[in-house]
Amino acid sequence: MRGFSGSDIPERTGLQTFDDPYTGETLYAIPALRPDWAIIHVHAADEEGNARIEGPRYFDIEMTRAAKGVIVSAEEIVSPQKFADEPEMTAIPGFMVRAVVHAPGGAGPCGCEPLYGIDEAGMRCYMDLSKTAAGFSEYLGAADEEPSAQAPAGG
Repeated sequence: MRGFSGSDIPERTGLQTFDDPYTGETLYAIPALRPDWAIIHVHAADEEGNARIEGPRYFDIEMTRAAKGVIVSAEEIVSPQKFADEPEMTAIPGFMVRAVVHAPGGAGPCGCEPLYGIDEAGMRCYMDLSKTAAGFSEYLGAADEEPSAQAPAGG
């Protein structure tokens, strides 16, 4: 990575430098992220954890590959046959998923294109309340429903 020139971040964080073998430029090596969990919201999943993303994927796939465990929340729980009929649509394979949560509207206040877009008022509320721990707790307490979780058969 480049871009830390003049910053004290590399010194404070212990980032190491190396010379780019192609350009000779000095760059910073950033350690790979290995989160404990990735929680990904998808359009459809089956009880085995297979998941389909019909809109933009952003970094969802990469997060599932980097994490030690994956939880999928889904707009809809569908039959495993749907995945068998269109295997190329499987974005996250069930063997990577530890739990599936049926959560219609679960991407809110963000969007789940093409089903629904971003709730701008909801995002403003989240941004305002999440500035403090107490506000964030208030935001979480304002949830209308708690989705039911179920473990995938294969997990």
